[in-house]
Amino acid sequence: MPVIACMGLTFKADIDDLRESPAVYIADKLSKDMKVVVVEPNISNHAYFDLAGSDRAVDMRVYLVDHKEFKSRVLECYDLDFTK
Repeated sequence: MPVIACMGLTFKADIDDLRESPAVYIADKLSKDMKVVVVEPNISNHAYFDLAGSDRAVDMRVYLVDHKEFKSRVLECYDLDFTK
């Protein structure tokens, strides 16, 4: 099964607030049908999602929040960027 990394989970960039975050909704929906890990540099744990480092080997990255830690990203052919 492919592993999808949701890059960012917070409501907006560079904060730790998850309340009413569209990224949480998207990650939750994706996790129903596939293996999802979350890379979220502004929180240290989550009750539901598997938090991973940005160096985790995955099949696809889906950028949902434009955190400063992701600014130097280089998109691979299967990556999706919804931050712009």
